[in-house]
Amino acid sequence: MADNTNKDSTSWLKQLPRPSYNERDLFIIALIACLLWYFSVEMRHTLLTMGHPYQQKEHAAGVLFLLGSGVLLSVYHVFSERKKTQIEKVILLCFVTFLTGFAGLKAGIYAFTAGSRWFLPFALINLADALLLMLLFEYNITTENDVNDEPAGFSELLVGSGIGLAIFGICHFVLHFYWAETLSVCVAYATNINTRFAVPLVQKWLYAES
Repeated sequence: MADNTNKDSTSWLKQLPRPSYNERDLFIIALIACLLWYFSVEMRHTLLTMGHPYQQKEHAAGVLFLLGSGVLLSVYHVFSERKKTQIEKVILLCFVTFLTGFAGLKAGIYAFTAGSRWFLPFALINLADALLLMLLFEYNITTENDVNDEPAGFSELLVGSGIGLAIFGICHFVLHFYWAETLSVCVAYATNINTRFAVPLVQKWLYAES
């Protein structure tokens, strides 16, 4: 009975489109995460001091391992032809879910408490996306199989990373966004705008040239 009830309560989640991450998306997310880690003291402090005060060292070690391994695997596989192992896909899924989900929650909460009013609609979207992502992960609807081995073309990677860097620069250095807002905007670009618009434009241009 309990199993049936649990299945019924999550059936609506299974009807939703699941996120999918290719090597290009993961590389851009890892690139932005590294830049924010370097330039944002607040990001480092937030991620390393969250959790119970008596377990901060263990928590900080776990965060550093997850972020470090996620970044290294994202960079390695974008330049390697070797397919990912299942454990590598699990690590990458945990990396992107933790980073984007936590950033979405922080950005949404920040916009409601200290951000500008014009950002509030985006805050609602951030909160909804973050909660949905965490629910899909919690109930094993999003799995390591959603981290695919689709190779990233050099031109697509170059253009996508260039636009991602430009968005990061504008958000962080020009608009002075809170770190989680910057990361959320860049992740939205990497996983949506880049895949749906930037990549098709590059492919169309390459085919026209050939």
